[in-house]
Amino acid sequence: MAIPLPPVLGLMTCLLLFVNFFVYNVYRVLSTPKTESVNMSPLTSTPLFRNGVATTLAWCFMLYTFYFLQSVLAFVSFSRRRAKKGGDDSQNKLSLFQAKYTDRDPEVLAADRTVTNTVEQSLIFIPIFWLSIVVELMPPMGNKAHVQEPGLVEQFLPFPLEALRTDALGIAWIAFRSLFFFTFHVLPKVVPRVWGLPLHLFLCTIPAYTCIWIMATKIAVGVLL
Repeated sequence: MAIPLPPVLGLMTCLLLFVNFFVYNVYRVLSTPKTESVNMSPLTSTPLFRNGVATTLAWCFMLYTFYFLQSVLAFVSFSRRRAKKGGDDSQNKLSLFQAKYTDRDPEVLAADRTVTNTVEQSLIFIPIFWLSIVVELMPPMGNKAHVQEPGLVEQFLPFPLEALRTDALGIAWIAFRSLFFFTFHVLPKVVPRVWGLPLHLFLCTIPAYTCIWIMATKIAVGVLL
């Protein structure tokens, strides 16, 4: 059975868009000054807000890349296993449903876990990311115009947390999350598991959790203090 063209095209398209927006975000983060002049202009016109929009697009295309990868690997697994059993449908008991859901190869399981885990973590990442952007753009009390002055968050967070901008944390989270399939499926083949535990995943998950907690801290400090 040949792999359907739509999932392959979808995977290639979303992967290309993800890489494009990821590289664009890295460039924007590195080229945007840390301090901004908020004045009385709309917050949506600030570089930080625009970087947030671009980061959200990168997250969106990363997730769709995982969706299409999940579909493509299921078809690849199904085709390979059917070929091994022979082309006689009367002797071939394997169905696409089994190959995709109930009797999965390791790479299909890894793709499924990549999608599921990323969706679960995104439920936290997206609101935390945008709340952190809003708090970071909040002017000092009294809403006075300021230029090159620290905001509420910068006044209370110690270095180096104070120096970590939300747009940089967002693109870092995406970078670590994009490694989930690699750390779940590919890396264990190269480096054996320690005590039978998938410690390879910690290379992806712990830095991503750290980004979330830093943004949550920035929100709490910016709103409560």
